[in-house]
Amino acid sequence: MTLERRIQKSSWEYNAKVPFLPAVPCQIPGDSVFLELDNYYIPRQCIYERTPRLSAEQWWNSDSLHIPNLTASLLSNLQPYKPTSPSRQLRYFEKLPQNIKQHIMFLVFQQELPSRCTYVMPQHYWKEAFFGIPFLWDLDRDLIDKASSFDLDWEKLTRQIMCPAETTWERRWGEGEARPWSYDDCGLIVPPGLTNRRRIWQIVEEMYPDDVEMQHWGE
Repeated sequence: MTLERRIQKSSWEYNAKVPFLPAVPCQIPGDSVFLELDNYYIPRQCIYERTPRLSAEQWWNSDSLHIPNLTASLLSNLQPYKPTSPSRQLRYFEKLPQNIKQHIMFLVFQQELPSRCTYVMPQHYWKEAFFGIPFLWDLDRDLIDKASSFDLDWEKLTRQIMCPAETTWERRWGEGEARPWSYDDCGLIVPPGLTNRRRIWQIVEEMYPDDVEMQHWGE
């Protein structure tokens, strides 16, 4: 509904390649919210006419629904678990009441998950959290159970998969020319369709009804 209302309130200028692509709210730290196209998390060359064309063989053109070898590719990124926290911290977590542990695991996906591992929860909880990633609905659980064990770093893999997409302006603060975000930046080697799925999922998550009250002009 939010997407439909955005389109209804959008106007388009001549210099955009993609028709009916409404601008979305963006915010640079310290500034007020403004409407832009950067939060589609693709290079501007894909949107604007007066920019150099990119090759069609890019991850943002990949099928995000049907991803060949998705589960196997994710398993190939698993690394051995090397505990850094004292074992007593893990025991403290295990001693918590079950309802509290379940609530903690529920909260894992309620906000942006930092990329840095803490290793204060046993790995089998992170394995279950991995199965709960909302945009990995087509995992082959049998394949994972057969090919893996709890001495693998499920926390790191889960945090890597949950890394949010970044806009190109967020990536301009460093040295060099801005380039589009991808899972390569998170240390993952995955099919391009998964990177595109993560991008689309984030766009949907960032929709909120109130933003349609802003005037949506195409850039």
